[in-house]
Amino acid sequence: MNIHYAFYLIRNCFSLPKLHCTLEKCTVFHFASAELVHYDILIRQTLQQNLNIQFGDETWHQSTLPVSIGGLGVRSATDLALQAFLTSVTASADFISQLLPSRLRHVTDPAVISAQNAWTSLSHVPCPLLPFSSAQKSWDWPLPKLKFDNVMSAAQSPVGRARLLVVASPHSGDFLKSIPCSSVGMRLDNSSFFIATASSESWCANLRSPSVRLRRKRRPIWCSWSVMPAVCRSSFTTQRRQ
Repeated sequence: MNIHYAFYLIRNCFSLPKLHCTLEKCTVFHFASAELVHYDILIRQTLQQNLNIQFGDETWHQSTLPVSIGGLGVRSATDLALQAFLTSVTASADFISQLLPSRLRHVTDPAVISAQNAWTSLSHVPCPLLPFSSAQKSWDWPLPKLKFDNVMSAAQSPVGRARLLVVASPHSGDFLKSIPCSSVGMRLDNSSFFIATASSESWCANLRSPSVRLRRKRRPIWCSWSVMPAVCRSSFTTQRRQ
């Protein structure tokens, strides 16, 4: 199967979308954290086999970020469980209070308090207030932003930091959100998709593999997103020096 097809199916069908409803309805982050870690490991191994890329820990942390801040958009169940539960609880609070008898409407659920304390401890910011607390972005955004800052701090060179800024720029990851349709020219071949997703310094070593080099000799790779020219220039410069 084409890598672009495989990635699209994993990201939008077979990974977190299958689990998201469960994360919203119960405190999975509390009593099943080991299972969530195991689930994330399975998704990581599946992507490694399909994309033919070995994810280091730092690279995997970046990959699980949203596309808008330089990730592949393959969200981690461990990272998202807490935010999904809090969003669901907050958004349905008014409806739940209408269903409960009056004597129970002001009773605070200990699981919600525990989740809010855990979120505040991780994000280092206070919990969002109504009406913003009913939107998952309000709960989700601070944690990926903090994770991106950690990835940026861990970059070992100015080139690595510049590459992270490039892939986090507006529209650089639009190809990851599009449906890979060959008839309208929106499906990348394996080599082009590999280079387009090679967004961290540790992945660029894989760009010098014989199969990718042979592909370059046959025809140039079409670069239409802002992330790709920087990666292409880096790989071609390295190849000339060798």
